[in-house]
Amino acid sequence: MKRGIPLVSLIVLSIVALSFNMAWATECNLPGGTALDIFIDQPTSSSEFEIPIGETDVDVNVEGEASVGEGVVIKDTTVVYVMDVSGSMNTLAGVDCDGVSGNDTRLVCEQVAVSEANSAAADPKSAVGETGLASYAGGGTAHNVDLGPTGPQFIVAPDYDGSGNGQPDVEDVAFSLSAGGSTCYSCGLNAALTILSSSANLTKIVIFMSDGHNISGANVNTVGPFPADATIHSFAIGSGVSCSSDHGLGSLNDVAALTTGGTCTQVTDMSDLADLIQEAIGSTLDSLEIEVDDGGKNPIVNAEIDPNLPQNGPAEVDYDTNVADLTCGDHEICVTANGDDAGGIGDCTECVDIHVIQQVAIDIKPGSFPNSINVKSKGKIPVAILSSADFDAPYTVDPDTLTFGSMGTEMSLNFCSPSPEDVNGDGYDDLVCHFNTQETGFQSDDELGILEWTYGDCRYRGRDSVRPLHAE
Repeated sequence: MKRGIPLVSLIVLSIVALSFNMAWATECNLPGGTALDIFIDQPTSSSEFEIPIGETDVDVNVEGEASVGEGVVIKDTTVVYVMDVSGSMNTLAGVDCDGVSGNDTRLVCEQVAVSEANSAAADPKSAVGETGLASYAGGGTAHNVDLGPTGPQFIVAPDYDGSGNGQPDVEDVAFSLSAGGSTCYSCGLNAALTILSSSANLTKIVIFMSDGHNISGANVNTVGPFPADATIHSFAIGSGVSCSSDHGLGSLNDVAALTTGGTCTQVTDMSDLADLIQEAIGSTLDSLEIEVDDGGKNPIVNAEIDPNLPQNGPAEVDYDTNVADLTCGDHEICVTANGDDAGGIGDCTECVDIHVIQQVAIDIKPGSFPNSINVKSKGKIPVAILSSADFDAPYTVDPDTLTFGSMGTEMSLNFCSPSPEDVNGDGYDDLVCHFNTQETGFQSDDELGILEWTYGDCRYRGRDSVRPLHAE
């Protein structure tokens, strides 16, 4: 039978994606100001995917990157470190915290943790814009960290270094402290409130540390109130205290509960304290999700993400997943990155719109091969749209939307035959339509004729070989 070159020989890939060479991206910020970005590299918006002849759906690969702490950051977070300097902080911690071989005291480990956390906060990718320092034993102190022209300052940028001009900074003050006295949680909390009153930032974090029981001062539940935009992360350090220890004046759990979202962390190995504080004031890329056509979000699993999530920021991951069984029509694919920073949890979503097209079989100039076309002819080109067991051409073609030519978008239709006919003898009625040759746009180097139409929400596309001629 002379139907022309079979479609499968002309198209090596059954899925054809026509796209621009650019990635689509959305850049967001977490509540504390940390950058959270999501990129969709493939597919790009307006990409087209074809369902092979005889099938009803197609799978689409989706890949890209997500990051936290890598984009444009909004430095709108204030961190106040509240150090325990009671007498028990002179107890040996059982670990080396300062890198000098030996068994350091709990105070040394606390000082090193504050210094390292403050250095991390000074990173340009960190959302921390300013830091301050309080300490407490039997009383509390809000420390001056910059003796400026207007007097003592309680907060400075985390990368501020006043050592060169005789002015103090957060780390200088931390290392200057010595331990002695009782333990008064409320004293440290009131000192933190004094520092917070100097900050206009939208996110405020209090890092409250203690190695002992709260045995003096007021009950912690009488302190405050703390600003609504503040969060307290308390740390029970060493073996002498737990988050729930309470001698009648409140526990470290109660300290954290003074603010919404507060937490308490038990630190048994004091060499871990620096990392734990950095996690509390830093950021995390927690998970990725994908959604198609508002159908609900589904997780992208770690087997499809490299490296695995969660990742502490700054961090970037690649993802490569699959959307299965997309039917003919237009679809929206969205990928969401979920993260958190000192200000709370947040997400960022990027979406692309794609088109899924149904391939159909056509036969240009039925009964003729090769399909020679006199491009100068003022005649017509017959094209048969071939039916099959699961496709009824005469009842699925909308002639008003039929286009045919070298690109497939040429408005060249003259008429469609009113009566179906079985042009290839397979027992199924086909539809034959005729197109004006002069309007098809065929050139001498064209090898394919493309026919398209729309029916309902679906676009259909068929291809067959052509041999344009320039005969008069």
